[in-house]
Amino acid sequence: QAPDETGTTDEKLSTREPAMSHATYSLRYKNGHPYLELDGELWLFDTGSPASFGEREELVIGAHAVRVQPSYLGLGVAALRESLGEPVSGLLGSDVLQRMDWLLDLPNETAHASDSLKFEGQTATIDDFMGLPIVRVDVGDQVVRMLFDTGAQLSYWEDPGIERYRVSGTTEDFFPGLGTFTTQAHHVPVRVADVQFMVRCGRLPRLLAVTLSFAGVAGVLGSEILLDRPIGWSAR
Repeated sequence: QAPDETGTTDEKLSTREPAMSHATYSLRYKNGHPYLELDGELWLFDTGSPASFGEREELVIGAHAVRVQPSYLGLGVAALRESLGEPVSGLLGSDVLQRMDWLLDLPNETAHASDSLKFEGQTATIDDFMGLPIVRVDVGDQVVRMLFDTGAQLSYWEDPGIERYRVSGTTEDFFPGLGTFTTQAHHVPVRVADVQFMVRCGRLPRLLAVTLSFAGVAGVLGSEILLDRPIGWSAR
C-alpha cells in the first residue's frame, strides 16, 4: 500500500517483511546439474523437487532464513552425493526456491535471487501443481505441459513421436523416491515462449510418467535450457 500525502502508511504494513533483499551467488554446472554455492557449500538447484533437504537445519538465502529437513522420500545427503558424484551439502527444492525470484545465468556462472526482479526477453506463464512449476512447451507438432525441473539432466517427453528424432545414446538419471534408471535419449527441438532449444529427451520410468499424467503433464523440461542464456524464474 502506498503512503498517503502525509507520508504515513496503513498499520497493516507492519505485518509485511520490512526490506527487500537481493543476493548474488555462484552457480556451477557439473555433469548435467546446476549447483548453487552457499557459504562454500554446493546445493543442487532443483525446481522439480517439492521439498529441500540437507546437512544444515537452517539456511539463509537473501534475507530469508529457511529450515530444511535431513531427507526426503528416504533420500538423504549421502545417497544424493552417490547419485550425483559431487560433494553436495543438500538439495534446494521448490519449497525454498519459490520464495524469491531467480535469474539463473549459467554462461556467467551466477545466480541472482531477489524479492523483486524485473525480467527482460520472452515470457512463459508457469502453472503450479502441488508447488511444482509447469510450463507449456512446443514439441513436435504438439503443445504440451512439462514440469520445469532444473534437477533433471535430461528432458523427457512421453510420446511415441520421440522415436523419429536422432538418438544421442543411453543416459543414466535418477529421481528422488525412484532411484537411478537408464533411458535412451534423442535430440529434440523444443520451443518455450517462442525461444527454441535443442535438448536431449528420454522416456520416464512408468511410475513417474503415470504420476505426472494425472496432472496433465506430458514430460519434463530439464536443465539443458539453462546452458546458453540467462533464464528467469518467478514462481511467486
